[in-house]
Amino acid sequence: MLNVINLKKKFKENVVLNDVSINIKRGEIVAYLGSNGAGKTTTIKCICGLNTPTGGRVELNNNTIGVVFDENGLYPLLTAYQNLLFFAKLSENKSQEINIEEMLRIVGLEDVMYKRVKNFSKGMKRRVALARVLVWNPQILILDEPFDGLDVSSNNYMINFLKNWVKERNRCIMFSSHNMGEIENFCDRVIVLNDGKIIEDDSVCGLMRKNILGTEVCVRHDSDLIKSMEILESLTNCNNIQSNGNCIFIPHRQAYNKEIHDLFVKNNISFDELSIRYSSLEDIYIELTSGKGDKHEQ
Repeated sequence: MLNVINLKKKFKENVVLNDVSINIKRGEIVAYLGSNGAGKTTTIKCICGLNTPTGGRVELNNNTIGVVFDENGLYPLLTAYQNLLFFAKLSENKSQEINIEEMLRIVGLEDVMYKRVKNFSKGMKRRVALARVLVWNPQILILDEPFDGLDVSSNNYMINFLKNWVKERNRCIMFSSHNMGEIENFCDRVIVLNDGKIIEDDSVCGLMRKNILGTEVCVRHDSDLIKSMEILESLTNCNNIQSNGNCIFIPHRQAYNKEIHDLFVKNNISFDELSIRYSSLEDIYIELTSGKGDKHEQ
């Protein structure tokens, strides 16, 4: 649905984007991550036409696009309903006006739709901004920190709603957030930008599989603990084995589950749990970006 091909952007001599290529298909929710100044906002502005690329191109393939920026862009003296009505009237398709009450109901603002936005909390304003763009019924939705300020309940509701919106309408979402828990719960794929270049593009599951910390196994009997440790040390590249009670952690970068399972069965060691432990998405992101990218982004 969305193709970004060899995108380049310079501000005077400052190269903000350097050969950025992104492909997002129907039904995908893709996280677009990067430190402040990495080039995320510039990419989004190039996609939606607010910035002109220095090189490369953006292909929307006749799909309409909606964007929620980190700043809401609402009219504070207007009500939530009036804000949505104003933007709906900007469209040539006036039938969108009939969706306003439904959109405000979906984001949980049906009881305050006729109240002025200036009196809303930060989270309520984010919900108005999201409802406003959904009234347009875009095929491609770009969200920049859309859940900032939402409470846990509202956050979970909006994640589930947008997942269904993508699936049922065959749309796609490009999603930017600093909250790694949101990324894991919401996104299918992760793209990481650093210093204007894409340094990672993989599914959430694929990214986790590439960042195995080790295997954890819990033996049933105290008498098996020392025996288990001795047996596990025979595995290649399994050093610094740790124990906590009857649970043993074997640090490694590969999945040794089958080997460990077979060793325990062969030696008549009873165990209750055998699982792989992965790096958190937050740790993976920090390792990828190494804390870089605090330059000023335009």
